[in-house]
Amino acid sequence: MVYLKPKPEYTDTTSPFTPGPKNGHYSNPDPVWASMIDIVETAMEGMWAPEVSIDDFKKSWLASPLALPADCPELDKDVVISQMTFPARDGVEIGLQIYKAPESKMTTDKATLVYRIHSGGWVVCSHEVEEGENRSIGALGNVVVVSVDFRM
Repeated sequence: MVYLKPKPEYTDTTSPFTPGPKNGHYSNPDPVWASMIDIVETAMEGMWAPEVSIDDFKKSWLASPLALPADCPELDKDVVISQMTFPARDGVEIGLQIYKAPESKMTTDKATLVYRIHSGGWVVCSHEVEEGENRSIGALGNVVVVSVDFRM
């Protein structure tokens, strides 16, 4: 059986689309993000354009400096990063990036493992997508973060 509501809650029926009262507040951008939209769009202009190939976009994206928070753990002081690979079933080598506190800061030999698969929409890939989070978790002292690369 189908129950229809007498009045829409999520949107109204006018054109152009306007959000309804139930979730309309989600359509308002966060003020901090709103203040950065123009800056981000300007920065992306040269990288993301119809005439730029996806391979060139990936190269530009991966060459861009990391966006790390001001209080992010420092590399080799608060957190160390190592890399290794493992073979997939078909023999292709998949990259791993391992984040952990330096040996002097490890608090136990029974560390917690945090398994991370970074985002990137299967288009733009790198472990650095979640670099700030991986460093912060890995620097805790009894945690090892394993960031797994993925194939596209």
